[in-house]
Amino acid sequence: MRKILPIIFLAWVASGPSRGAEDASLAAANLERAVADAAISRAAAAATARAGVSPFSLTGPIEREVLAGDVARYRFSLRLGPGEHDVIRLHRIVRERSPWNPRRTNRGLMLAHGDAWGFDATFLAHRVAAPGDDSQSLAVFLATHGIDVWGIDFRWALVPGDTEDLSFMADWGFATSLEDLDTGLLVARFLRLATGSGWGRLGLLGFSRGGQIGWAQLSAETSRPWFRRHVEAFVAVDHTFKSDDPSVRESGCQSEASARAQIDAGTFATDFAVTIDIGTLALEAPDEPSPLFAQLSNAELAEFAGASPAGGAIPALHSVGGIVDPMTFETELLHSRPEAWFSFLASAGAFQPLAINRDGGAILCDQIDVPFDDGLGQIQVPIFYVGSVGGFGAFGLHTTTLVASPDVSSLLVDVPPSPEQGYGHNDLFLADGAEALVWQPILDWLVQR
Repeated sequence: MRKILPIIFLAWVASGPSRGAEDASLAAANLERAVADAAISRAAAAATARAGVSPFSLTGPIEREVLAGDVARYRFSLRLGPGEHDVIRLHRIVRERSPWNPRRTNRGLMLAHGDAWGFDATFLAHRVAAPGDDSQSLAVFLATHGIDVWGIDFRWALVPGDTEDLSFMADWGFATSLEDLDTGLLVARFLRLATGSGWGRLGLLGFSRGGQIGWAQLSAETSRPWFRRHVEAFVAVDHTFKSDDPSVRESGCQSEASARAQIDAGTFATDFAVTIDIGTLALEAPDEPSPLFAQLSNAELAEFAGASPAGGAIPALHSVGGIVDPMTFETELLHSRPEAWFSFLASAGAFQPLAINRDGGAILCDQIDVPFDDGLGQIQVPIFYVGSVGGFGAFGLHTTTLVASPDVSSLLVDVPPSPEQGYGHNDLFLADGAEALVWQPILDWLVQR
């Protein structure tokens, strides 16, 4: 198919009257769509041949946009089931030889986002915060250095904010997210094959909740034959999956019980409307008094929310590092620009299923039998844990001691003046200095594998 389609394309261009650049561009777009359609159809046939994997299909157009220099982003959606919201979105950020013609690459990497925020907000963070500054984001940085970057929006990240009946989310736990991720990995591999980069397995980078789902993906793959495994290396970024700390395990038990009780009572999702409002007001009316906390302006409340420790079992955990005055609550962010943080808040998804909190809590609790960690001790792929000392930090290291892999390494990002004021959970992608401290070590590790 990859050899036949270019011939069809060239014949189309050469036939009939002379065609302009616009027609040629359209032809290229049609070719890319044809290649994608063919590859996705093959992926669908392969997937549906496996037990427990639902059919899927391409829905809507394939979009292309230039992000920086010769780096472009392709984006398309896949329908995974009969429900209105059974849709995921895949992204491919890669250098091109020409429009609609990705460069061949030896390494591919799938990025899996965490709670609330989807692919763009997490991995193209500066694009959200500063339009026109697309070069300053993890995804573009890696693509510029020769990585074929893929990303996923889990189906729950695409549910619109005006959706009233959320009962369809009742069972959207880890099993659903794993179906999303497994399908995304399979399609990415087929599209890499169709565009000349081969059928090799992909690296996987999972941030926060996406890291938990990543561990579950690796665990599930240990029970498959080698030719049905998609992941060749795992970058686990700032989260906990298993813990040897009793207080952290207890927090998992409490999270599981709370989420289960809410689901049983008819509440199926976390609503992030307040988070979105805090960010939006900080952007649009930064100096106006906050309607949520009149003592602070909209901008001050957003900064306070980001730099304040979350409390609980991980005492230093905060989103973005800053100095907080305990008397006035005034805050100075130290690492990420306020506008970047405000934009990040405003770009949160509308809802997230509580079933994800239930399953993630059960895994961490370690007293509830769930299947998502059954193969943890058989994982043999290379592992790189990256944590922020002001985030989950060293609390994420324990999981790496439970695997069978002989290739395990870690990086704890420790930025002065203190864990409570240093790099936070989201500074890893938002901070202006993150490229040198975080992204370059990730790139170096990937290149060496």
